[in-house]
Amino acid sequence: MYSICPWKRCFFLYVFPYACVFSYYAISRFVPMRAEYSWHRWVTAALLLITVFGAILYFPKLYTTSTCVLVALLLWWVWRQRINMGGVYLAYLFVFPFFLASNGMLTGSGLEAPVVWYNDVENIGLRLRTIPIEDTLYGFLMIALNILLSFYDHLKK
Repeated sequence: MYSICPWKRCFFLYVFPYACVFSYYAISRFVPMRAEYSWHRWVTAALLLITVFGAILYFPKLYTTSTCVLVALLLWWVWRQRINMGGVYLAYLFVFPFFLASNGMLTGSGLEAPVVWYNDVENIGLRLRTIPIEDTLYGFLMIALNILLSFYDHLKK
């Protein structure tokens, strides 16, 4: 078992959430997100259907099911609250390459041994190089929760 040194934990727990909220701020500052544009509602509906379908289809797989259920619950809440997720989706697309790079290193890309090991019995076994495909949903959940729970839009008013 590998232990993670304190500065790496600090980086993950403080720097990454800050980068998510800052990316959201920068995108919302320079890309107008008008409420009348409903493309984000279509993306939310599509992702909600995909995650519900994934949770049902891969029910015995614990990591896949729990990730799909948590993302589906977040998206359902967003849909019911009519939250404009356009900036969140664009921030996710902006942060995604950095997420892939850091997650790739954690799962073994360029290292002798992975820092984090995923049991393929608990996921569907589909990977982006060394990264389980479920981590793309987990990454979205982490970024969206950092942005939504930061209450940035609420504090801005």
